[in-house]
Amino acid sequence: MVRMIAVKGAIALLIAVLIGCGGGGTGGVGPAPDPGPGPSPNPDPGPSPDPDPRIDTDLTKVPNGLGVDIRTSIAPDSEWNLLAEAGFKLVRFNMHWSSVEKSKGVYNFKQDGQDYDRLVEAMASRGVRVSFHLAYENPLYDQGYAPYTAEGRAAFARFAKACAARYKGEFIIWEIWNEPNVDQFWRDAPKSTTPRHVLYAELARETILAMRQADPNAFILGPAVGPLDRPEAWEFIREMGRTGVLAMVDGVSVHPYRSTAPETVMLDYDWLDDIIRQNVPSGKPVFNTEVGRSTGVYPGVPRISEDQQAQRLVQTYFVDQAHGVPLTVWYNWADLGPNRDEVHDNFGVVTYSRDRLKPAYHAARTLSTMFRGFRFAEAIDRGLRGAYVLRFEKDGESLLVLWAANTMLSSFDVRIPAGTWQIVDIYGAPGATIEADGGASTIALTEKPIYLRQVGK
Repeated sequence: MVRMIAVKGAIALLIAVLIGCGGGGTGGVGPAPDPGPGPSPNPDPGPSPDPDPRIDTDLTKVPNGLGVDIRTSIAPDSEWNLLAEAGFKLVRFNMHWSSVEKSKGVYNFKQDGQDYDRLVEAMASRGVRVSFHLAYENPLYDQGYAPYTAEGRAAFARFAKACAARYKGEFIIWEIWNEPNVDQFWRDAPKSTTPRHVLYAELARETILAMRQADPNAFILGPAVGPLDRPEAWEFIREMGRTGVLAMVDGVSVHPYRSTAPETVMLDYDWLDDIIRQNVPSGKPVFNTEVGRSTGVYPGVPRISEDQQAQRLVQTYFVDQAHGVPLTVWYNWADLGPNRDEVHDNFGVVTYSRDRLKPAYHAARTLSTMFRGFRFAEAIDRGLRGAYVLRFEKDGESLLVLWAANTMLSSFDVRIPAGTWQIVDIYGAPGATIEADGGASTIALTEKPIYLRQVGK
């Protein structure tokens, strides 16, 4: 594989590059107060299957749909093994323009402390797919601001084309930028009078065309906007529709951070589907490429425990599955710092020092183990009677996921298919059994999901 690619052209200008973690949402905080640390997670939810060494070539989905955001391309094999054992089938990582192109037209994928080739190889050997989001500004172009001139857009498109050419055949999922609606991630040029969402659509169009020249099968997403409670996020999606860019991408990526319960995203997804179909009647899949919840201190928001963080991961994943969202990328793999109060330090499923697996890790591992090969079958209840009941199926076998939407109640009458079912918590610990006749069964539920597994299956 060629390690450096030279291309002619570009304009030299100046930048201060933003390098930071993705996201910026408030995360999902439900209405219930923090119940405390909760029970200790079961460290062994059962044998975890070996990672599938084959990368899924169906580019409309990722096996089991669970991914995680990472902050480095280089880590010990033991850490990547731990990530794969948790059942994450995709990692999302920055492809920094300024780290790859330090001289005009020369692209080096091993500098600034990163090694993108090594990451792709390490993940492929573990059956884990890679998603790169192409961002941010480059000091060589447009005075260090997000591309706003024809020359700046052309330079970014050449960079993206070089990336697509280099990793052709590696089944990379590409995203164009990261949260361009957020000031932290898109630096507006002072002299530019064009709205940001218009600039983004122009950049995305040119970038997609360039990438398709290098790899006609490149799988490309955008606009990676979020949180969805920001009105300007929707401006990007509408502009992509108005200009035809929605028809050009393979899927629409969003970051549905929120301060309300995870299931409230369903209304956003409905609106998003409507916008997509107004512009692309055949529709486009929606991808949740970044969402998370910190256990740090948010101003004016009740703090949550690590157990509640694990609960959020599980709820978010199953809400996405129920709505047909094929990918949920949790932000993020490891805590970014040791300060237990700092919001940005406490999104991880493992600790900053990697000396402890947090409850969210165990919840992800249990989920990926129990639901391996299962597909969403039906929503028995979508919260209309106070509870969510979702059924997943594989070869005639069913698994149920249940949790409370109405926290004022302690028990709920829900329809459970006939048979004997065993309760399993989100960490894999077995509980009581339930005999169901196919009608309404009364069951105690909280916001924390439980699984029902058919006995004898």
